[in-house]
Amino acid sequence: MREDLASARAELERRAADSEDHAAELERLRRELERANEDVEQLAHAASHDLNEPLRVIAGFTELLETRELDAETLKFLGLIRESSSRMQSLITDMLALSRVSRAEHSFGAVDLAALLDDVKTMLAPAIGAAGAEVEGSGLPVVEADASQLSQVLQQLIGNAIKFHGERVPEVEVWAASVPEGWRVSVRDNGIGIDPARADQVFGVFKRLHTRQQAPGNGIGLAICQKVVARHGGRIWVEPTPGGGATICFTLAGRAAAGAG
Repeated sequence: MREDLASARAELERRAADSEDHAAELERLRRELERANEDVEQLAHAASHDLNEPLRVIAGFTELLETRELDAETLKFLGLIRESSSRMQSLITDMLALSRVSRAEHSFGAVDLAALLDDVKTMLAPAIGAAGAEVEGSGLPVVEADASQLSQVLQQLIGNAIKFHGERVPEVEVWAASVPEGWRVSVRDNGIGIDPARADQVFGVFKRLHTRQQAPGNGIGLAICQKVVARHGGRIWVEPTPGGGATICFTLAGRAAAGAG
């Protein structure tokens, strides 16, 4: 009996030691992954910043050449150069925005989602007016969040809803509901929708479901949304939308801030 107890204790001690070794190895790998991610983000930020200046020079000289008397073919080529430079500058701007999300300091405070939606509507007023869109909010609480980053998410989701409206006048609804992990915010539109088979792909970097001819963009906006939501302890996904259109939901961890309605 004593031998059995001694053997069992030795086995437990061995397993405990193995667990400690595994935990230490996991912690080491986690730190290495964090350092690698930081290196990639810093490299993307530096590369994006350094690439912008020569592109501005190319665009400037191209515009200068276009003012001269040139044949139609040369002007066509200059136009292609200008468009490509502009697209590259847009891509770099988006890459910088994606990098800044990860590098930004946490600045959480009480955020009135109804007031934030009003601010976003003001910023998107030209696009809303041009499309004749209707953007409405309901049941929006006060939450603990980074106002600037949450504004980015709403701008992106509402902007996409207006951009991909199809033949119908855009109608966008934003609302929130209390859930066990905090709040679920939903943005629903009546546009062309998202293919359910590709719904998981839309939050990846450079993932586009439409050609540049159908809609401009670099496929980075929803990746930024995913990073922001993750920094808020939440998740983001595409919800099935009966009757057409698209609904994108995201959660915000924690309870409503003081003063929530």
